Formats: sequence, C-alpha cells, structure tokens
Amino acid sequence: MQDDGNLVIYKGPNTKHRIPLWASNTHGKGVHPHRLEMQADGNLVIYDGKGDATWASATHDQGAINAFMIMQSDGNLVIYNNSPRSPLWASQTHGQHGVDCQKAETWPHDWTKFEDEVLSLVNEIRAKGAYCGGYWRHRVSPIKQNWKLTRAARCHGVDMALYTYFDHVDQQGGTLHKRIKEVGYQFGKIAENIAKGQTSPQEVVNTWIKSPDHCHSIMSDYQDIGIAYIGRNYYPESYVWVQNFGTLL
Repeated sequence: MQDDGNLVIYKGPNTKHRIPLWASNTHGKGVHPHRLEMQADGNLVIYDGKGDATWASATHDQGAINAFMIMQSDGNLVIYNNSPRSPLWASQTHGQHGVDCQKAETWPHDWTKFEDEVLSLVNEIRAKGAYCGGYWRHRVSPIKQNWKLTRAARCHGVDMALYTYFDHVDQQGGTLHKRIKEVGYQFGKIAENIAKGQTSPQEVVNTWIKSPDHCHSIMSDYQDIGIAYIGRNYYPESYVWVQNFGTLL
C-alpha cells in the first residue's frame, strides 16, 4: 500500500526495477486494466482487461463464510456475501460503502436518477402508443415503480456486472420467476428486459423500443415496474440495465 493511497501489485526483484502489474487507481494512477478478486472458492486472482487470469493463489480451502472479495474500480476493497449480493465489509477508500441491492440507501444517487428517468420515458411512450415490430400497440395506463421488483432488478443487474455475463438466467441457474418470488412479489404475470452498454436513459429506452419483444413488454398492461442501472466504478462490467415488469394476482 503506497503513501499515495494506491494498493499496487508489483513484479520484480527490487524497488528500482519492479514493474506494476495492477493498481487500485485510487488516485487515478493505475496503469493497466487489471483487477484483483478474492473468489468464493478462496482463491485470490489477478484478471487482465480481457478477463483472463494472470495469477492465482492456488488456495485449496474455501473460506468459512460464503463470501468473496473484490477490489472495485472506485478504489474500494469490498467483501460481498455471495447470496444475496450484499457487502459484509468495505474499505471506504472514498468514503463509500459497497453497493447493497437490497438497501435503497446504499444505491448511488446518480444510478437512481437514471432509473427514474427511464421510468418517465417509459410512461411517455405508454401514453402515446408505439409500433413494436410493425405492430401498433395502443396507449396504456402509466406503470408505477415497485420496490420489490426494483430489488429483484438491481440484484440481477449487480450479479451480471459482477460476474461479467449477460443473461436472464443467472450463473446459479436462477430464473426471473425465482428472483421475483424471492422478493415476495405475488405475481400474475411478469417480464424482464435487460441491456448493456447504453450510457443514458434515452439510449437504453430507444434500444428496447427498437426490439419487438422488449417493446411489447414496455407496452403491455403491466401495473408495476422495477428498474436497475449499474454504472461505472463499482464492478467489472458497467452500463448494465434491467427492467422487471409485473402484475399482482
């Protein structure tokens, strides 16, 4: 740990000739897109920018708790509970705790702002009607935000951003139905839209409207919605979006 606040892993026999392999970028001084991750199996691994492991501790024993550690790109070293995704401990390098998808107060304000903007854009489209794959969908009533659906959307978004995958089924085989049941939303029908790479609410809504299936979900007569946006500086993946739609029984 250097005096400038950066946690750095060096390669080399001595201080004069050592080469930095990875840095926390706490003060913007990281030089390579490497990341350090303590996996749930107990291994400490260095990944490069392509997601390939460049070094591993070869630990054979899993920790006593089902948790993993990750050095986030905001400079925070965070230990997360594996399921549900909630922080057990954070270094508070920038005065920030780890993001907890189950607790609204830990969610970054700028992420919430983008989620609210998506909701406004969705309701504008629902009020006008829209063509979904050449089929005209008539106007429908405004959809309202639901905290249970929001929790499910945020936790799935965090999972995708953390484990660098993009799918409606998580890496433990959990489906949308399972996620919605786990948050206690007693649904009659549900749907999910996901997206990745869009940097603004307008861009992601435009992407969904241009896709017939996603557009139909937006224009269907669902009553409730949960929206998640995963921005930069916390996880290996950024700009991940999730919409969960539902109607109660």
